[in-house]
Amino acid sequence: MNLEIKEDFHVDELVRQLAARFKTPGSLDRIVFSSFRGADLLRLREALPQARLAWLASRSSRGLTPLNRKLRLAALHPKASLIDRRLVERCRRLGLAVHVWVVNQRERLAEMEALKVDGVMTDDPRLFSP
Repeated sequence: MNLEIKEDFHVDELVRQLAARFKTPGSLDRIVFSSFRGADLLRLREALPQARLAWLASRSSRGLTPLNRKLRLAALHPKASLIDRRLVERCRRLGLAVHVWVVNQRERLAEMEALKVDGVMTDDPRLFSP
């Protein structure tokens, strides 16, 4: 499950609520928290040290390496227009999963499969039907 932090306001309160909700052992096993904002991910890392974090990238992946050093990211969630073999290889070297958004065409899904990304986010689950 991907929980994206979209709040522009009250992020500290949201992080406190998430920390309270996911404090029990095993509660984080199937969750990735993502945000476009490194500061939000830092708040989450401080509140939930064991959480898996993902950085959402829409315009560029610049800054990924230092952000990963600081936050110990689990994944990069790049916009589909950013993805290429070089970015996937970079993520592999950094130990990051790659979950691409938004993939809504079968042709793009095939491209993502050829690049061996770890996952896609779509608005059209019918892409996965036979």
